[in-house]
Amino acid sequence: MKTSVSNAIPATNAVARIKALDWESISQQLDAQGSALLERVLSADECHALAQVYPEDDIFRSHVVMARHGFGRGEYKYFSYPLPAIIAELRTVLYAARASRQSLEHRDGERGLLSRAAR
Repeated sequence: MKTSVSNAIPATNAVARIKALDWESISQQLDAQGSALLERVLSADECHALAQVYPEDDIFRSHVVMARHGFGRGEYKYFSYPLPAIIAELRTVLYAARASRQSLEHRDGERGLLSRAAR
């Protein structure tokens, strides 16, 4: 049975923080190096609340132990669907922000990730 804890983490403030990010700079970093660091998207309380659900195996669909696959130490889990509200909302906002920027680059003729992928 899925816990209500994972859906009790409000996403409103995190969504606002994502929308306020410098997406031009983020897009440039993604184009240049394939990654970008998004700092302080989650508050300490939001991080703590998400960390608290990690032991709840019933809300995850997969558990990967990295050493078992020769990838070093550590582990990670994939959430089952439906995703916790904060994860689903953040994913939607992050994808939309990046796609919006890519659309502008494509329309303006700039060579972003979409253009590079077509080469």
